[in-house]
Amino acid sequence: MPPIALPDPPLADARVLLRPWADADAGWLARESQDPLVPRYTTVPEGNSQADVLAFLMTHDALLQRREQVHLLTTEREAGGRVGPVGLHHVDWRNRTAEVGYWTARAARGRGLTSAGVRLLCAWALGPLGLERLELRTAVENTASQHVARACGFTREGVLRDAEWRPGGRRSLVVFGLLAGGLT
Repeated sequence: MPPIALPDPPLADARVLLRPWADADAGWLARESQDPLVPRYTTVPEGNSQADVLAFLMTHDALLQRREQVHLLTTEREAGGRVGPVGLHHVDWRNRTAEVGYWTARAARGRGLTSAGVRLLCAWALGPLGLERLELRTAVENTASQHVARACGFTREGVLRDAEWRPGGRRSLVVFGLLAGGLT
């Protein structure tokens, strides 16, 4: 099977542009991931260094080659400011499903930019990429992420009790699903 080909031209709307990560983004990503909310609500490790980030960025091509994951960066279209990561994880080609993941830098929160980026990614994933179902999982207490999910047309499907281990203990996750044609 051929690797996942990133959209060309890049996904964009009037407000945001989704682009591949560049080595020049590593310092920004390392700084922004120090925000306590990022490791609290994502799988990004605490204390992420610029070297850690560069090592992570180096895996992106291999993940595309293996058709396993897609990692993009949401940016403001006009100003070019970075908003945050957005991507597809756990891509399952047999079942044509994937999990959507994202987080938002502190300065970009509350402006609808992450929702715009997630919508673009989902439209591509459920359209040209050929997936038929997307899932989104978020901590029960992460109401901001749940707002993004609902704003993009995801349906709340339930709670997975104690589904994820995090430093300090287990936590429950709300599961949302989006089917082709359900994007808003």
